[in-house]
Amino acid sequence: MHEGEAGDIPKARGYVGRSNWSHWLLSAPTSSLDQALVTGGLQGLLSVQLVRYFIFGSCAALLQLVLLFLAVEIFDVQKILASCVTFVIAVGVNYFLQYHFTFSSSANHHEAFPKFFAIAILGLFLNWLIFSTLIAFVYYLIAQAIALLVIFMVNFILNRTLTFRT
Repeated sequence: MHEGEAGDIPKARGYVGRSNWSHWLLSAPTSSLDQALVTGGLQGLLSVQLVRYFIFGSCAALLQLVLLFLAVEIFDVQKILASCVTFVIAVGVNYFLQYHFTFSSSANHHEAFPKFFAIAILGLFLNWLIFSTLIAFVYYLIAQAIALLVIFMVNFILNRTLTFRT
């Protein structure tokens, strides 16, 4: 692929090709978001945030899956209890990542975190409902992964519109 072709990271930030993807991903999104607004409008803005939300949410989800596996297989914790406890731990990690890297929020933590936590409680309920239903039919880690995919979309929409308005 040549410089400037589709798929390149916006050159307005000084990037060439895909070699600095990690810098683009971890940098404050304001310039990328401004560029997305210029080049792709609201759709560009949404796609930048959605990609970052997915990547950082996946980190938190992976943490939850690892902790869930350890709790169930190593420490013999009941599966539904372990799923709920590890979900709460992952929420704290996810808040930090989404606040700083996805939405580059300037909102006060006293305002943003209660909203994020309320949405997470809804997510916890959905997690319990989906997980406890599916473990009767599929392996518990697959059940958790399916629950996480559903919760991901619900949380993105609610956090984007209520917690980290852009």
